[in-house]
Amino acid sequence: MADVALLVVEQFERRRKLTEEDGIEAMNRMACRCVSYMGKKVEEGVVLLRDEAVVAKKALSTHHYPQTSAGLALFDGVFSA
Repeated sequence: MADVALLVVEQFERRRKLTEEDGIEAMNRMACRCVSYMGKKVEEGVVLLRDEAVVAKKALSTHHYPQTSAGLALFDGVFSA
């Protein structure tokens, strides 16, 4: 925990130094990079969710019923109880 806190403080100090040396422009560039990166991650997440929705829809639309008499008897026995 202390290591994480130390890293956070170091990152804060580095960002503060950036604002003092380069001004607001450096912070704006950094913010734009962060927003761009997050936008890409959101787009990737949307694509993954869309793909998962397609797979789920396909799985729900295809009904797998038993094709043999033994499978049908087992299916009826399981779902009749």
